[in-house]
This record gives sequence, C-alpha cells and structure tokens, in this order.
Amino acid sequence: MFVSMSASRCGDLTFESLVFAADSEIEVRRTARVVRASDPECYQCCPQCSGLQAGGEADLPA
Repeated sequence: MFVSMSASRCGDLTFESLVFAADSEIEVRRTARVVRASDPECYQCCPQCSGLQAGGEADLPA
C-alpha cells in the first residue's frame, strides 16, 4: 500500500490532499465518537479521480 498526504494553507482555507494505491480493496470506518469529534465548521469536498467508490467505477480526466 502507498499513501501520501499533504496540506497547504491559503488565508483561512486549508487544502489537504490524500493519495493512495493498494493491491486490494480498502474499507474505511469511522466510529460515532470520531464523527462527533469532527469540526462542525469544516467543509469537505472529496472528488475521486479514478478507481472504485461505493460500488461504482470512475475514471475522470485530471
């Protein structure tokens, strides 16, 4: 498995990038405690450029 994460700031905004590649399916689970601990003023946009997500396949140009 390969994982790379980076973050940068622009004024009040923080941009984070997460890239990963794996030889097998990855499942991510969040406990109710972790969900409640998230920042209510934080907006997340999670576009997927390629691969499988929620049972569907997406191949989008960069």
